[in-house]
Amino acid sequence: MYMAPWPTLVEMGQVGRNLPVAWLVDQLFSLGEFCGARQKMSAQQLEQTARLICQEYFYLKISELMLFFRRFKACRYGRFYGSVDPMVIMGALRDFMRERNDDIDRIEQGLRDELREINRRGVVSRDEYERSVAAGEEIPYHRDMTMKELINQKYKLTKWEQ
Repeated sequence: MYMAPWPTLVEMGQVGRNLPVAWLVDQLFSLGEFCGARQKMSAQQLEQTARLICQEYFYLKISELMLFFRRFKACRYGRFYGSVDPMVIMGALRDFMRERNDDIDRIEQGLRDELREINRRGVVSRDEYERSVAAGEEIPYHRDMTMKELINQKYKLTKWEQ
């Protein structure tokens, strides 16, 4: 999910200036309808909350925000009592970010381990190298794969990600 080739809020804004805010307003409205609270957010609260999310979390991908709203609806980050509260939503987003960062750290560590193993293949020791040179054998060139190459290969990234 975190490596998915989706645009960020900033990139979405490059397509249409108000597009990220409008999209978030729809998500926030849907969240309010889903929870069944008696008092919904006003249009002004919806827009202010959407703008605040855009300003604070501009680097989040749409797919990550979709995951956040799904998890919120699954009651993973608390619930509303009587009214839809923008402060509860922002606090829940902060909790989501902690989870996201931990998940990304685990993914990146796995990628570093995988990259280390990939780059270890085909490498010759100093002794093997010296024997090959002495025997007049051709030494194949070994170039390490970069993290970006591994990520592009593993996740088939699109122009949004590269």
